[in-house]
Amino acid sequence: LLEHVHRLGKLAMADCATFNEGMYCHQLGTEFIGSTMSGYTGGEIPKLPYLQLVTALAEQGCRVIAEGRYNTPMMAARGMQAGAWAVTVGSALT
Repeated sequence: LLEHVHRLGKLAMADCATFNEGMYCHQLGTEFIGSTMSGYTGGEIPKLPYLQLVTALAEQGCRVIAEGRYNTPMMAARGMQAGAWAVTVGSALT
């Protein structure tokens, strides 16, 4: 799928839950890594975003799109400070 996206001259984003998933997608050539699934793949859903994941991936050169529980301007700012290229807000709008 990633090869097809790139053949079309487009950029790709992978929604990930863990550091290992993000790094795997980054190593495959995915341009953007979303922290979208962090906290949603098992157990109780945390109330706050997983900022450590954003920082860890950004430190490895990933272009991170912070997503998932960024529901206030303060949390969006913290995502950017953690190293995100951008922050997606959903519940803050709905």
